[in-house]
Amino acid sequence: MSVSQALSLAGLCPEGIGRAARAPQSIAAYLEMHIEQGPCLEHDDAALGVVTAINGARRLNCVFQGTAGHAGTVPMTQRQDALAAAAQWMVVVEQLTREQASGLVATIGMLQCAPGAANVIPGEVRLTLDVRGLEETALAALLANLLSHGEQVAQARGCRFEAEESHCPDAL
Repeated sequence: MSVSQALSLAGLCPEGIGRAARAPQSIAAYLEMHIEQGPCLEHDDAALGVVTAINGARRLNCVFQGTAGHAGTVPMTQRQDALAAAAQWMVVVEQLTREQASGLVATIGMLQCAPGAANVIPGEVRLTLDVRGLEETALAALLANLLSHGEQVAQARGCRFEAEESHCPDAL
């Protein structure tokens, strides 16, 4: 449905929208309405919520580099499986973030395996990490902890781990 159709359906005249303009000096304040993007209001059976803060966000592009190999011929004890390393770290990301009492959240949103064949041990995994929170110090501490664990997981599995920040606002 177009905006014009929605306006008409609501009993308004889309052609007259320009006549609704108001002089800026006649406006003392405004209320900006948003639809909640999460489940909190519904969970609390609340009809309305008030935004009290906005989460700061850090987004990173991460890579686990291992060694690709044939799925049928490389023994389990000799694998440097980048996907297994990434999967282990993803669980750590979830666990460590849940342990935080400060409302921090972390999400692995994208995952790409190379070479990407059913019968090949992944030699490289690229993934994104999105970490958010209200307080910069807690956010930075969690991020440092997560990245340290990424290094530890990679080292234990004979892989390499790299992370590059792709989004970091100047100030939270």
